[in-house]
Amino acid sequence: MMNECVSKTEDPRIVFTENRQKATFLNPNRREIRKVKVDGCAITSGRRCDYMLSDQRNWYIELKGKEIEYALKQICESILHLNQKFGNLQPVAVIVADHVPANAGFQKAWGRAKKDGALNLLNLKDIRLKSRKIKIKID
Repeated sequence: MMNECVSKTEDPRIVFTENRQKATFLNPNRREIRKVKVDGCAITSGRRCDYMLSDQRNWYIELKGKEIEYALKQICESILHLNQKFGNLQPVAVIVADHVPANAGFQKAWGRAKKDGALNLLNLKDIRLKSRKIKIKID
């Protein structure tokens, strides 16, 4: 089942869109990258993020309305399920949401999710959080 959830690409632009949110990964050297459909494919129950991209890191992508705390928990559950299967690479969370709270609001969401035990595998510096769309160069 996992093979049908994974595709390989060398595209210079890898785009994920859902719920009016967009995450674009720039791959100018056209390296082979693995794209994973997580929600409903690689993970079919429990908390899970939408997608994952695997190159020199494992990028866990959640395209969300506004529930940042829940998005953090979804990503961390996905890390627990998938990171070892994809080379135990450094996990990075990418959250694109309708509304991104001010720093204080994000810190509260981070603190609540941390108490829940969901964030043990993720460092604060490894989170990319943007409103509506994000571009990330992966080389």
